[in-house]
Amino acid sequence: MNFESLQQRWQQQETPPQAKVDATLVLQEVRRNQHTLEVALFWRDFRETGAALLVTIIFLSRARDWTDYLGAVTAVGVGTCILVDRMMQRKKRPVQSDSLRCFVQRSLDQVRHQSWLLRNVLWWYMLPLTMPILSSLVVHDHGLTSWIVFMLVMVFVYWLNQKAVRDCFVPMEQELELVLAGIEEASEDESVITKPC
Repeated sequence: MNFESLQQRWQQQETPPQAKVDATLVLQEVRRNQHTLEVALFWRDFRETGAALLVTIIFLSRARDWTDYLGAVTAVGVGTCILVDRMMQRKKRPVQSDSLRCFVQRSLDQVRHQSWLLRNVLWWYMLPLTMPILSSLVVHDHGLTSWIVFMLVMVFVYWLNQKAVRDCFVPMEQELELVLAGIEEASEDESVITKPC
């Protein structure tokens, strides 16, 4: 068998039929996943804002010196940061009338933002709260045990956030990227897929 006959046989083969994906079904699934994410983020932010309020109350109720007032102000700042971020992201979240591509892109942007927040939790959440607490531990001379317990709690909180990124947000991001890549390749239903954002 020579090359030309092999090439001729290759060209005569029928291409296997491509699986067609219903864009409406994909959009429904992405919307369902997005809603689940929104609910989880709402309750997480609710807990975090509540914790910031509780820490503020604790610092103010035992206020003996400047370190306690600094802790209260910092806790209010962290809680405010969470609320402001939530309001800013609310404007960017996908809406039900978005096209499939736009909905997936906005969902992907939201997942990336949440992943970024958790990856950087040390800088915007933990470090601001750590400084007044450590100042209080030094000023009130609570001893080495308090320092160790506090540092272990902080390491655990940081590890928990990085685990959430690794186990939750990275797989979500990869899945949305695959869906978006599939949408870019598909062009059957222009009205559902390519409507501008």
